[in-house]
Amino acid sequence: MKYLFSCALILTFIFAKAQKPESFLLGKWKVLEVSIPKNASAMEKKALEVFKPNLLKTTFIFKENNRGECNLFFDGVPVELESKPSPDIYWTFNPKTRTVVVKEWKKRYSVLMSFVVSKKEGKTYFSLNESTVVLRVAQ
Repeated sequence: MKYLFSCALILTFIFAKAQKPESFLLGKWKVLEVSIPKNASAMEKKALEVFKPNLLKTTFIFKENNRGECNLFFDGVPVELESKPSPDIYWTFNPKTRTVVVKEWKKRYSVLMSFVVSKKEGKTYFSLNESTVVLRVAQ
């Protein structure tokens, strides 16, 4: 009985350690809420109001092997067709800083966006590093 219990305990430990730290990210994420700090500049607030409806339609799909999709919308925003990013992405996760870096699959040399993943009161947030925008997301 002791032997069986010891084996079960060791196997549990091995499987728990084998799980990748980014596994919690895998799946489809939908933006539920977009917020900007009150101390943001007037220009940032105005830009957010224009782009907020598009951000609320954004979805992130993180797949294994660092593949995925990031569906960004530019409705009502003057953006050249060739400037719009491809939805196919390559992503990485740094468990120490809890930072996700998203790049276009075919253009891995340039960063599309990066954000810090945090949890507060059971809710998940993506805080964009390029701005003061915080996205509340859910799977």
